[in-house]
Amino acid sequence: MSEQEQPASPDFVEIVSTGTHEQALEALRRHLTARLAGASDRDAVGLSKQLQAVIAELSRLGMDEEGSDLDDLLNED
Repeated sequence: MSEQEQPASPDFVEIVSTGTHEQALEALRRHLTARLAGASDRDAVGLSKQLQAVIAELSRLGMDEEGSDLDDLLNED
């Protein structure tokens, strides 16, 4: 069985099934990173794109929780 075909770990499945959106994204980021390390060049392209999307989503979540600099400026009295 190749790296690409290996099933997800039980911990990953549990977190994605029962965790928060952010926890699921963090678990997915770890899962994709582990798969990327052993991936062929062809598979690495798709995994990298998926990883970029997950990182972008995590970044957006962080902005929502912390607010942006623009939000801070708009809320000044």
